[in-house]
Amino acid sequence: MARLLILGGGIAGQTAALHAKKRLGGSHEVAVVTPNSLWNWIPSNIWVGVGLMKPGQVTFPLAPVYKNPASPTTRPRPSASIPKAARNSRSHS
Repeated sequence: MARLLILGGGIAGQTAALHAKKRLGGSHEVAVVTPNSLWNWIPSNIWVGVGLMKPGQVTFPLAPVYKNPASPTTRPRPSASIPKAARNSRSHS
């Protein structure tokens, strides 16, 4: 089983994840790391800024998208990442 990690849950990250999951199939894991629980259609933010749309009209929750077994999984953004080799070298100094 292969694991594919996609950093960023914007339009490019979501599109890449959904296409990868579809092409790789259920025997491989596709995960998206994103800091947000809502997806935001950024081109429409201008209409929110001028008062013609409300924030709820340009966002939607990601959780329902990832409940489908055929969809990639989502992960919260990590707060820090230290590669294993770096952790090991620090413990010996």
